[in-house]
Amino acid sequence: MSIQSPEETINIKDLVLDELHVKETLPFDPKVDVSEKDWQDFFDYFEQGYKDFDSAPNVWKMALGMAARVTLVDPSRSSSIQFNDKHWERIYLELKKLEETKDPGYTLIEFPKVFADLRIYSPSRADQYPLDPSYMDWIKGELSQRKKSLGVFEWAAPTTIALPISASNYFSDDDIEQEIRTTKIQKDNLDKSGVNFFYNSWVKNLVTLRILFPERFNGWDLISDKLWDLGRVELDQLRQRPSERAGFLPLASNLTILAAERVIIGEGFGLKLVMPSDVNGISHEPAIPQTRKF
Repeated sequence: MSIQSPEETINIKDLVLDELHVKETLPFDPKVDVSEKDWQDFFDYFEQGYKDFDSAPNVWKMALGMAARVTLVDPSRSSSIQFNDKHWERIYLELKKLEETKDPGYTLIEFPKVFADLRIYSPSRADQYPLDPSYMDWIKGELSQRKKSLGVFEWAAPTTIALPISASNYFSDDDIEQEIRTTKIQKDNLDKSGVNFFYNSWVKNLVTLRILFPERFNGWDLISDKLWDLGRVELDQLRQRPSERAGFLPLASNLTILAAERVIIGEGFGLKLVMPSDVNGISHEPAIPQTRKF
């Protein structure tokens, strides 16, 4: 039997370089680092804990938050969670309560978080919600007045997704530099000690800055290998503690945001992540999502 040579010569060096490039650009790959068993365990946990919105006052909010985390980690699985008409009525009702309260403490912080989750999980449902323009103006005004307040960056991040707005219009370079210094101190402490005491606050600050200033984030040198190493350790520990399973997907979604090639915020889709695998054409065997109606 004769063997014919291919018409195009395959350069083995190119193949090796491509493999190295994949490893360098995928410090955290949600399609690899979150396994099928992780997903099965999560959906089982979700069905048991978030099926009945009436079981506890904030179940609706936690369920929506988890649905948003699913969408960020693997958008193809977001259809695995489907709320029925009764669930959507409850979500809209609770949002309207928050909106009408206009509490400069609790609701000012909670409404943007919840509405950002809604916009991430279902932009079309977010568009259907009758958000009062005057309420949007009130939030923007409060943000302008509180831009020097402690914790305002963490509150501003979901606000940029919910409305959306540009954070650069609210924070000066001095404001941003102060937050960068705090985050670098956390990074240096972790790099020197290797102890993950500051890990969660470091990740939270990183995600906040990545969402608020996606175009500038990569130039600030805020990430080290400890982010990914300790992140996998944390995920493994959460796998082994079923009582803390609620923390698994939020951490995985934060690492996905930080590993993304691009972070894009827009009114039509909330928060979109372009992963290195999307840019470099890396293929993964797709999983068939399970549809679960609640």
